[in-house]
Amino acid sequence: MYPKFIVPYRSSFRRCWNLLILALICYQLVWHPMAASFFFSENFPVGMAIFEFIAEVIFLFDIFLNLKTTYSNENNEEIINKVMLKKHYMKSYLFYVDMISVIPIGEILLLSLIGSEEYRYTFYSMFKLIGLLRILKFPHYCERITLNTFFKVLSMFGVFFLMVRFFLREIV
Repeated sequence: MYPKFIVPYRSSFRRCWNLLILALICYQLVWHPMAASFFFSENFPVGMAIFEFIAEVIFLFDIFLNLKTTYSNENNEEIINKVMLKKHYMKSYLFYVDMISVIPIGEILLLSLIGSEEYRYTFYSMFKLIGLLRILKFPHYCERITLNTFFKVLSMFGVFFLMVRFFLREIV
């Protein structure tokens, strides 16, 4: 029996959550460079800004979920102690990747910089690319990936781009 608010790493919820995170990372790997290259403040789709905000909230929630997710030690025993779970995650490189990529540096600069709109948005776009550090999480999430799981991630990735196409329709 698991303590309250502890998520087993082998649970179906955790597997589905990892698929969602993988698909969002794939989406951002394509979207962020494209947005930084082709969109400026006057033509950035509002729907995409809302979708980006939701994705960032999901990544923030992922940090809290990782603090509460069990792991197995070298003896293949599942660790469920809350203190050990936090220490294990905070000592891993995943914690640092998550913390660096979730800090809204681009948004802070966008709100604080004085200057032309295009100048501010250029800095915003460059700092949004910091979120691409999440690619470093791929090996961790793909440890137990099967071909079936790969196709699920690919289909979720496709759904995200259908959503992008829908939101971009307003400017094309």
